[in-house]
Amino acid sequence: MRTHRSANAPIPDMSDLAAARARYVELIAKRERIASRRLLEALAAVPREDFLPRGRWRVKSEAARSYRLTPDADPVHLYDNVLVAIDARRKLDTGLPSLWAHFIDLLDIKEKDRVVQIGCGLGYFSEVLSKIVGPKGRVIAIECDERLARRAASFLQTYHNVEVVHGDGCEEIPEPAAVIIIHAGFSHPHPPWPEALRPRGRLLVPLTHR
Repeated sequence: MRTHRSANAPIPDMSDLAAARARYVELIAKRERIASRRLLEALAAVPREDFLPRGRWRVKSEAARSYRLTPDADPVHLYDNVLVAIDARRKLDTGLPSLWAHFIDLLDIKEKDRVVQIGCGLGYFSEVLSKIVGPKGRVIAIECDERLARRAASFLQTYHNVEVVHGDGCEEIPEPAAVIIIHAGFSHPHPPWPEALRPRGRLLVPLTHR
């Protein structure tokens, strides 16, 4: 497991961290009525702190208007249903765990599926997806921000069923997919997305007014 703890950061109590992660998964499971056992196992297995900058972190609840700073760099603070800032100045964050768990559950992703994820950020949900599809499945994680793509590729380098691609997912999909997940709002689906779906494939696009 990679860690990003600075020299002055507290050493986390692993029992506290395990308990916090278990509560996190239970919270999401109950709130969203998650049916997928593989999704819950993935949420329990993937360390959220491995896909974020060093703490302290700026976090925000679903209803909050602004971020708050965690008291310290203990990753236990990450195991709540909160957004975590990747770049607060640009309002880039990890996405709300319960929301994306809900979407992933609805897509009914199976072991061995091929998934294309557009807008992977730093790769946390890419690794959650890779755990769901398993070693015989594949995740193509596309990110248009070159710096984020480099960091995601670094964080995911030991996970052999995930490939991070720096590119514009609106223009071309590298290969046919059972599931395509768009991690950004669009006013309409772009033609390459449905064209890249396999028979009975599923496409998730959060729709916005612009």
